[in-house]
Amino acid sequence: MRRIFSLSAVLLILVASSAVAGVDKWIGTIASSGSVTDNTTTATPFKLGAHWKVMVQCDAPTYIKADSQGRAPVVTALIGEKLATDGMFDAEMYTQDDPSAQWYVISILPVSGSANCKVFVSSYN
Repeated sequence: MRRIFSLSAVLLILVASSAVAGVDKWIGTIASSGSVTDNTTTATPFKLGAHWKVMVQCDAPTYIKADSQGRAPVVTALIGEKLATDGMFDAEMYTQDDPSAQWYVISILPVSGSANCKVFVSSYN
């Protein structure tokens, strides 16, 4: 009985610690009412650091692009990845064109109307 309890306790600790390790943290929302908006120009601006692993989820179809802050991304229907409603865009904030960059920008452009895109950072950073 004691052995079963000990094994159960160890398994519970392992499961709990792995669940916490994989949790992604919400760091901000990029809100656009029909024009190009990024994490530095949204209503509540926030920064994205180098090598951060980010995931973005939008509540409406959106064009999205990421680049270093010194090379703020231009996003249009032709330049940018089209993200479906509730789709996930994930990327590591790094570019070979600007390897010394410390801050990064994610720009969005709603396909039509407005969009709110939640940005999450992986806890593995």
